[in-house]
Amino acid sequence: MADPTARLVPNEPDVAARVIDGEAILINVATGVYYSLDPVGSAVWQLIEAGLTPDQIARRVSADCDVELQTAAPDVKRLLDELLAEGLVRGDASAAAAAKPGVPAACEGVCKCKYSPPTLNVYRDMQDLLALDPPMPGLGDVDWDAQDNSSQERA
Repeated sequence: MADPTARLVPNEPDVAARVIDGEAILINVATGVYYSLDPVGSAVWQLIEAGLTPDQIARRVSADCDVELQTAAPDVKRLLDELLAEGLVRGDASAAAAAKPGVPAACEGVCKCKYSPPTLNVYRDMQDLLALDPPMPGLGDVDWDAQDNSSQERA
């Protein structure tokens, strides 16, 4: 990653992601590979989604996790490089042009855990299965009870 002021964005629609109980679960539906991020990595993911630059992300992690910026910044950069290499995020030139200094107040306290270097776990064991039948991130939850009732009404 050359420019620490250039924003990254989730690589939608190829990537579906959810943060559940401090862990981010990501699926690259184009490749069938799925991933998880530990609590600090999960906070980084949420800050990416919020539109922060790599510099802003490192500063927020440093402040929230009570760790020196000199420790957090290279760890955040490494994670962002891994996310880029896996195709989970991409650079967004339009967002870089709109970048504002500072960190939005809404992003304060995102990282509510003890600091440890953020970790991206990669799981390729379901790659073939997910490539055959990828999840549909654009579809909401299906109300199967409603589906059953409508099919009974037609009968």
